[in-house]
Amino acid sequence: MEKSAVRRRAYQIIIAIAALGFLVAAYATVLHFQTGPSTLCNLGEGFDCDKVNRGVYSEMWGVPVSVLGMAGYVIIALLARELLASPRRRLKILLAASIAFALGFSAHLAWISSALLATWCIVCIASYTCTAALAAVFAWGEWE
Repeated sequence: MEKSAVRRRAYQIIIAIAALGFLVAAYATVLHFQTGPSTLCNLGEGFDCDKVNRGVYSEMWGVPVSVLGMAGYVIIALLARELLASPRRRLKILLAASIAFALGFSAHLAWISSALLATWCIVCIASYTCTAALAAVFAWGEWE
């Protein structure tokens, strides 16, 4: 496949992954505001979505981090869509920076789960996986 075709395919995959990430973050937002326990996500010792998703680290400036994630996934999808329509260097840099920021923020949240809370949220892990996949697909599109 020629370079431009690989990049186009990568941008299409990025849009799909960002859509999936948005849905995961939306579900995490529902869990954040839910009043009862999240039985689906609480799998015992070491896996407690309620502790992670409703705890002290679950919000920034009074906004659930899952809502920030939803916004990030939308921005990434829109940038990739724009690159499909009109490939421009500045847009590619913005997409790379957005994905890099999301990856770093996900790593920070994973560290909080591991080091400070000593428990994990499977919905959050799904979001971290989406972010890592975005980075991998972007890299593949650039270096194929």
